[in-house]
Amino acid sequence: HWEKETANYYTLEPNLELEGAADRQTTLVFMDKNRGYYYRDLNRLTYAWGERVDQVYAKKMAALLLNEYFEEERQVPEFDGGLYQLDDGGIALLPYASSELALTVHLAGLAAAEFDQTALASYFYNYLENENSSIEEIVLALYGLANIDEPVLNIILNLIEDQEITPELKVYLALALERLGAGEYGRAFYLELIKNYGEALDPYVRIVLGQDEDDYLTYTVLMAMLANRLDMNEEEQLFNYVREKATNYILLNVQKLTYLQEEVPTIQPGAVSFDYQIGNQSESVTLEKYQRHTISVSPEDLADARFSNITGTVGVLSYYTVPANPNTVAVDSQVGVSRIYEVVGANSNTNTFNEGDIVKVTMSSTINANAIDNAYKVTDYLPSGLAVVSQPYKRLQHGEYDATWPYLIDGQKISFSRSKSWDKPIIYYARVKNQGTFNVEPAMIQGFRVKDSINLTSSGQVEIQ
Repeated sequence: HWEKETANYYTLEPNLELEGAADRQTTLVFMDKNRGYYYRDLNRLTYAWGERVDQVYAKKMAALLLNEYFEEERQVPEFDGGLYQLDDGGIALLPYASSELALTVHLAGLAAAEFDQTALASYFYNYLENENSSIEEIVLALYGLANIDEPVLNIILNLIEDQEITPELKVYLALALERLGAGEYGRAFYLELIKNYGEALDPYVRIVLGQDEDDYLTYTVLMAMLANRLDMNEEEQLFNYVREKATNYILLNVQKLTYLQEEVPTIQPGAVSFDYQIGNQSESVTLEKYQRHTISVSPEDLADARFSNITGTVGVLSYYTVPANPNTVAVDSQVGVSRIYEVVGANSNTNTFNEGDIVKVTMSSTINANAIDNAYKVTDYLPSGLAVVSQPYKRLQHGEYDATWPYLIDGQKISFSRSKSWDKPIIYYARVKNQGTFNVEPAMIQGFRVKDSINLTSSGQVEIQ
């Protein structure tokens, strides 16, 4: 009985009909989607310890936003932009470092008032006037000038007409155009980019530009900023991808904070609340500051679920397991899984076993560095003629057993967790319990959060003599 997990996302309404499992429990997660939805993001930025300019300013700005929009009383750190702005007008990551164009551009959009804006303008114009500047440097400088309201719209329009612009640079030009009041030009670029380079797998949308996940994150957060300014539907999913990811070699504090500074004031303040009647359960729930409320519901009770007295925006996640046909599953090439059987002591792959055999099952999973989810589950289904050995160190009397501990054993179903940083094979053991020929369902790898990031092995048969 091959099956996969499914997740659906809703906004709570009085007559909302929630999808769920037909023959087992469904888990419902209710969450604060008012302003508190972003509380965790701001709170994290207040702990950005270090002396980099993005860390120091993030702590200050996040504390200010928490005080203003969440009625907190955080101590606001001092910030002296002059320590980081150099004689050339650009901004350095550290006081003793050299100025960086991209960093200066993003800080000009977030915190221009903290720096000498005349010096910033001179720094950007120098790139425009330098005949050795690359097209990338010119585009970044134009975006920087747009961030401090310099009149460069005609220069940008002429550049677009005269130059072959890469998709990566179109992201920056779209942001610059929107900043300069030419939002419809920016919208045209946005729609082109989201169509050609957007990858949508709930609850994320990411922009697949560049070579690795750091590049994807760079352009996804910029597109989230643009989507917010243009009021596009993908805004939240774009930012969801960025907020859940850790970067390897890039800095995104400034871009994240730019998004939050613009988004948080527009969201409804205060806690959310609602009443529910689900089977014999009834409760009044109040959530704030990213709080969540989780309940497990039977199919009968889910069908009769009732919600009332809804205040604010309440998000609902419904996730459950459903039977599925593995032949119709759309697979994600960024992940993979394989499976082999061996008889302990024989050291060769086989699908034929004898009474009394102990079977070693080895599954190898691959999770590419650019895979969309952070963590995955690997699930196998033992054929009916085999039974899992749940404690091999205690029950198997001969040999050494390098077993991997599962997080779930449910009859013939056994599941393990895997992350990108873990590439060791999964090993578990089974014993023969019945003779005959048995079908083998595909093993599966599936994202914990992104349920549609999935791949599987082929099916097969085993023979037990």
